[in-house]
Amino acid sequence: MLLSLQYPKSAGIYMIKNLLNGRFYIGATNHIYTAILNHRSELNRGVSRNRAMQIDWDNYGEEGFAFMTLEKCHVTILKEREESWLKKAKVEESNLAYNKSYRGYNQLKRKKIRENIVNEG
Repeated sequence: MLLSLQYPKSAGIYMIKNLLNGRFYIGATNHIYTAILNHRSELNRGVSRNRAMQIDWDNYGEEGFAFMTLEKCHVTILKEREESWLKKAKVEESNLAYNKSYRGYNQLKRKKIRENIVNEG
């Protein structure tokens, strides 16, 4: 799989979808390409922090999953856009979501984004 041709090297919202049971994970990142590479690497090594997704990956293999970009956006609105997608998917009510809450984007990621903006500007 040539990820560099499929996934943008920019900030945005992405989804990991289990093609066999319909479960999904929605995430936000300042670099979609790297986030997807990291998820694939962790899942292939059996060390994903998302236990339910890891179990499904172990059962179905990489071919049972699709990685997709939902939206590209500026890093300053990632949290808002991710929460919007998570709410739209009704993750807190859904038994299909690997996400547990619509509050997905954590403080450490936001801090790193602020540092990147300062360094770019």
